[in-house]
Amino acid sequence: MTATSTPLGADFPKQVVELLLNAIDEGTKQAARMLWDILTTFLSEHWLAVLLVLFVLFIVVTLKAMMGRWGSLGSFLYNFFYFGILLIIGLIWGS
Repeated sequence: MTATSTPLGADFPKQVVELLLNAIDEGTKQAARMLWDILTTFLSEHWLAVLLVLFVLFIVVTLKAMMGRWGSLGSFLYNFFYFGILLIIGLIWGS
């Protein structure tokens, strides 16, 4: 009786799964770095316009809060601080 063996080895399915998971992980990291670079480039080139838009949005939600819709001001402030802190952390430690 002759033993048949696969030319790819017995661990081939396990290796394919590991390579696939590593490729997904590396691709995700590269995509995050690309998006971070795009964001920092955009913010450094258009920082005045971004601040102006944020200030106008703050004025609008403050006026809405004065008319009784406090949820919009709370949501704006929450997102402003949340993403602001994430931006600061990202600037310190990078993507």
